[in-house]
Amino acid sequence: LRLVGHGQVATVFGLLRPGVVAVDVDMARGEAVVGDLVAWCVQADLWHVVRRSGQEGHAHVLIVVGDRINPQGFKNTARMIEQEDFAGLQALAVKQVGAGAQYLDVTVGPRAYKDPGFLQKVVVAIQDAVDVPLCLDYPVKDIVAACLDVYDTAKCRGRAPLINSIAETRMEMVDLLDMMPCQVVVMTSEYLDE
Repeated sequence: LRLVGHGQVATVFGLLRPGVVAVDVDMARGEAVVGDLVAWCVQADLWHVVRRSGQEGHAHVLIVVGDRINPQGFKNTARMIEQEDFAGLQALAVKQVGAGAQYLDVTVGPRAYKDPGFLQKVVVAIQDAVDVPLCLDYPVKDIVAACLDVYDTAKCRGRAPLINSIAETRMEMVDLLDMMPCQVVVMTSEYLDE
């Protein structure tokens, strides 16, 4: 992972299909990176799969993140958010965890920019219903900070939230780690020339 940002990792993170998060390692001597990722999954008690992708050093490490608490693409979730149906969102969280999700991705779409207090209520409601950590899915520091203000690690067996994501284009997101320990998705799917 120390190679991130040095042009030696083509893609570190992506969505292979809805609900499956993949770390894509495509580099010479990538076995060490895959080993580090697997060790992290084991330490975090995450069910994971390693899928080799052809050449030596090329692999996908996959974990399951429930991503239905997202109004974009899910009409029922959009309706729940619009109607502030916290019980419905809680039931959706319970269903995803029951299906094997180890993290729950949380977004209320553009509403969070106008009403971060509502997003905070959603975070609290979900944490009242399930004991898995949340994936906070906004590229804006202040929105994620609002989530961290109400995030309760005691409700998810002491596990830190996952910030989705930090990229070279939004390095200010690193400051969020001063608020509380977090897991971080590092996005390196683009190269920037300076």
